[in-house]
Amino acid sequence: MRINEVDDFSQSVANDINIHFTSAQALQNKIQNPTEYGLSEDDFENHDLVIIWDESHHGNVQTQRGQIEFQNFDNWEATINYLLKLNPKNILLEFSATMDFENSAIEQKYENKRIYDYSLKQFRLDRYSKEIKANQIKTEPLERILIAILSSQFKKKVFAYHGKLIKPVVLAKSKTISDSRESYIKFVDLMSSINSSTINKLRGFQNELLNKAFKYFDSLNLSDEDLIAEIKNDFSETKLISIDTENESEANQIVVNTLEQENNPIRLIFAVDKLNEGWDVLNLFDIARLYDTRDARSNVPGKTTIQEAQLIGRGARYCPFEYEGEDNYKRKFDNDLEHPLRVCETLHYHCSYNPRYIDELTTALKQIGIIEEERIEYELTLKNSFKSSKLYKSGFLYGNKKISSLDH
Repeated sequence: MRINEVDDFSQSVANDINIHFTSAQALQNKIQNPTEYGLSEDDFENHDLVIIWDESHHGNVQTQRGQIEFQNFDNWEATINYLLKLNPKNILLEFSATMDFENSAIEQKYENKRIYDYSLKQFRLDRYSKEIKANQIKTEPLERILIAILSSQFKKKVFAYHGKLIKPVVLAKSKTISDSRESYIKFVDLMSSINSSTINKLRGFQNELLNKAFKYFDSLNLSDEDLIAEIKNDFSETKLISIDTENESEANQIVVNTLEQENNPIRLIFAVDKLNEGWDVLNLFDIARLYDTRDARSNVPGKTTIQEAQLIGRGARYCPFEYEGEDNYKRKFDNDLEHPLRVCETLHYHCSYNPRYIDELTTALKQIGIIEEERIEYELTLKNSFKSSKLYKSGFLYGNKKISSLDH
């Protein structure tokens, strides 16, 4: 048995798997405007077909309107419903991570049709996701990108030290297309002028992630000059991509959907919202949010915050790697938070210091199930006077642990 790609099902080979790849919009156009050698109603009437629809939550236009009868083809839901009825043996398989079951009409539509419901919450509990950490820091957007790529370079080196040739990718997310273009241009200029004073400024930030990164670079005897040379090479303009042009090329779509492949050089993506949906990438480890606005009302996350949470949910998919016989596709260090590879199981979301926004984003992340409902994080800050004390500089802390008397 072979798998064949076909333009229409008159080309089908008996006993083979014959597939026609299309989008819902293109399928609707083909049915409304049939051509001599293209897909048409005849294919669905004369063959037993399975329609596999990804992101199928877009196919509920009439259901959301409360319309039961499908009388025209002005939307995808009506078109798909018509094609299914042309042959009783036709089947529709839908896939969606964001079906709105809070809508009673949608809940009723799928009441006896759901085959399997695998929530993001269960996905995380089963350890198939990265952990999510917000890295809040008071910086300008351009510096935020630089912090994100230092974090990315840190993870790349940790991977390499453990024999993993994995290329971490950074996403720089802007609010508008014009902002994204401007950020792209400014970043290219920054790469041409970055120097040791730039790195020294970042070394002076009181930021846990940056401190860990620089400590690791120093442990490798990597000088700031060598670090700058690496960054200039790894994030040169040939390894950047912007995907928010009005006429997006098919080639760019292929590039951003093959980021894990060895022959794909891209390290940094500039985008607005073209990756909010339908983007499957495993080696995204850092997202830099290049704007500081909020859209919550009465502490309820707004549309933009929810979209940001969904994007984080996509980037949180685990990047598989082998380690001492552990499952390649699951987190391995939940009980060993100090292990160096733990940072390679973490997606960092770099944003401006804004506790209210983080609270709103955390609420949205809890709603989609990608972080625990009960998670509470505290930031403990030491006084400067204590950090200059002898106890802090040269003292030791000892902790007791319980040992069962049954073990002796």
